[in-house]
Amino acid sequence: MTSFLLLCSVFYCFEFTAFIWKAKGRHGTHSPFAYYLVDVVRNIEVDFRGADIFPKSERKAQVFLTQLKEAFPNFELLFYQAQPQQILVSQAQLIYVGKETQDIKALIHLNLHPESILVISPTLIRKNKKDWEQLCQQSAFHFTADAWHFGLLSPRPQQVKQHFLLKLA
Repeated sequence: MTSFLLLCSVFYCFEFTAFIWKAKGRHGTHSPFAYYLVDVVRNIEVDFRGADIFPKSERKAQVFLTQLKEAFPNFELLFYQAQPQQILVSQAQLIYVGKETQDIKALIHLNLHPESILVISPTLIRKNKKDWEQLCQQSAFHFTADAWHFGLLSPRPQQVKQHFLLKLA
């Protein structure tokens, strides 16, 4: 059992190293929105002590979600599992899709504001890797990004469809 765990951790390290090798930083992106996320949003200083509502495995997503909220103060913050019926077409929203969500394919059918941003739990992405890849290929989402510790989706119809590997956390 110990050798299996060691092998899994070595494989995880290889996967993470390959991701970092391919992921883009500030100057590797050719999208103003992706550049803004990497250059501005990632560098926003936030204090979220005492507000740890996420499990330890999702803290990087929590930090980035807090930074997004600071960068886009007029966006409403929603948690998909708790309030899927409150997603509005008329208002830009930051929507966190947590690991409790059973079917991430249902995200395709959400009627979102064009500027809304979905932040997907890392646990959900790793558990449903095929579904995540299918979501990234959907024409409904023009901006998709894998940041290793979480995923990002946004309709952004004014942008050419692109998928990014970003160093955000």
